[in-house]
Amino acid sequence: MWTRNIVVVGLVLGAVGSVAHAKSARMVGAVASVTTNSLDVMTKSEGTKSVRLDSSTQYMKWITHKPYQESNQASFGSLSVGRCVEVDMRSADTNNAKTVWVSTEPIGSLYDPCHGFRK
Repeated sequence: MWTRNIVVVGLVLGAVGSVAHAKSARMVGAVASVTTNSLDVMTKSEGTKSVRLDSSTQYMKWITHKPYQESNQASFGSLSVGRCVEVDMRSADTNNAKTVWVSTEPIGSLYDPCHGFRK
C-alpha cells in the first residue's frame, strides 16, 4: 500500500516538474532586428530572443480584425523593425522558425497585437 502511494506521488511530482520546465514553442513580440537568416524578437517576458530563418520558414499575415477574408500571404519582405510578430518554432528545443505571423497593423494602433506590450 505504502509503496504504491510513493510510486504515484513520485510520478505526479515528475510530471509536474517536467511541465514547469517546458519551453514554449511559440513567442510573440516586436521585431528588434532582421537579417536574411535570423530574426531578433523583443518579448514582454523574456527580453530579446533570436530565431533562425531558413528556406522552409513560412510567412503569414497576422489578421486581427475584419475583413478576415483578406489574403493572409506574407513574405520575408514583410518583416521590419518594430513590426509585431508571432513565431511558431519547429520544436520547443530549437530556435528554428517554422512559421512567422506578421502583423500589418500600424505600430501602436488599437489592433496592433503588441499594443499592450509597447506601453
